[in-house]
Amino acid sequence: MEKNNRRVFRRVIVELEVDYRRPDGKLRSSACRDLSAGGLKLQTPEALPVSTPVEVILHVPGIQGEEIIRRSGVVVWNQPEVPDEQGRIWGIKFDELLADELADMIK
Repeated sequence: MEKNNRRVFRRVIVELEVDYRRPDGKLRSSACRDLSAGGLKLQTPEALPVSTPVEVILHVPGIQGEEIIRRSGVVVWNQPEVPDEQGRIWGIKFDELLADELADMIK
């Protein structure tokens, strides 16, 4: 049986510094592996359950210094049992699209 690709937005492979705020208010740092207008993939030493709300803070390098982009979102998948060398992998779906900011990043 063929698996359907449920992606709605084109994915961009990136290496960005990301902070995320957990529901308990703790702020953690992570690395973003890929990004789309609708969400991103993170590597972290911890795993959060699906449906966990998070705030994501992207640190985007730019010509005039670092740009900070904030989005709220929710964990839509995780792989807590399959850590890679950088940590566990999980996906965040943004509550609000990142379309304009993403277009500026990939120009």
